Amino acid sequence: MRNAGVCLNEILSPASQKDQRIYIEGYEFYEDFVSTFTTETLSLIDNGQRFVMIERSPDPNILSPLTRYIHPNHQSSCTLETDDIGDIIT
Repeated sequence: MRNAGVCLNEILSPASQKDQRIYIEGYEFYEDFVSTFTTETLSLIDNGQRFVMIERSPDPNILSPLTRYIHPNHQSSCTLETDDIGDIIT
C-alpha cells in the first residue's frame, strides 16, 4: 500500500509471513522472519538512493548493529559497501 511517500506492506497471516518492509519518507525498515533469528534493517534513502543500512540481529554471534555505508558508481550499476571505519564489506 503506497500513499504520499509512505508504503506499509500488508500482513496476511503471521504464520506464513517471511518478511516485512515498512517505508516512511526516506526510511526503510525490514524484518526477516525466515531465519532462526529476526534481522532488522533500517535503510536511509536520499533521492531514491540508499546511502546507509543499519542491521541489528539478536544472534550473539553476529556483531550488532552493523552499519553499511553504500557507495554507488555514477550509474548505480556497481556498489561498494564499507563499515563505519571504512573497511570494505562487499
